[in-house]
This record gives sequence, C-alpha cells and structure tokens, in this order.
Amino acid sequence: MKPGFIKRLINSGYWKTDFKSPCIPGFFQASLYVTGPPTDTFVTLSGWGKGLVFVNGQNLGRHWLIGPQHFLYLPGTWLRSGENQIIIFEEQKPDDKILFAEQPDHGKTIDVYKLPFCTLL
Repeated sequence: MKPGFIKRLINSGYWKTDFKSPCIPGFFQASLYVTGPPTDTFVTLSGWGKGLVFVNGQNLGRHWLIGPQHFLYLPGTWLRSGENQIIIFEEQKPDDKILFAEQPDHGKTIDVYKLPFCTLL
C-alpha cells in the first residue's frame, strides 16, 4: 500500500455509498472537516476489527480490536483546514463510526495497592 496506490484509490471514483453490504476485506472512505487551525487529535476505531488508517494519503498506523492500543495519534500537521480524507483498510469487521478525541483512551485502568513486605524464615 504505497502512497501512489492510495492516491489512485482516492481518485478512482469507485466508491460505493451502500454501507449495508460492505465487502470485507475492503477500503472505506470518510471525511473529517476541520474548522480553524488543525490541532493534534486521537482516532478511535472501537467498533472496527483489524486494518490500516490513512489520512490525506499518509499511513497513520494499524488498528486491531484486541489492541494493544485503543487509539491512534493524529498530529495536527497532518491535517489541513477544511476537508481531510480518511481511508480505512478493514480486514475483519467494519463499523459506521470513526471517533476523534482531544485526549487518548488508555483503556481499562486499575488501582495498585502496596502490599506489606513479608519474609519467610
């Protein structure tokens, strides 16, 4: 999935608008509209399975339902004011939502308690 392939894919005109019967594996296209100057953000694909995310033709990274990460960091310098192109290559399970957040989701957290120190004699 070299940059030239992604550019040809974006400009191909073969995109379907019917999300009821998606082909898997497949490519999914979305737009992110940014008002004002772009800032850093985080992409969450919680309902998706396994695949790759491209932003404005750049490979942002991999996502997978089982982790380890629950979000992808999207630098503000990759975005532009106005419309931004999002392409997702999905292998397993597509969803109809892509979530963008100002803060990352680190998943489940737990409290760690200090246990008393014991020695065996």
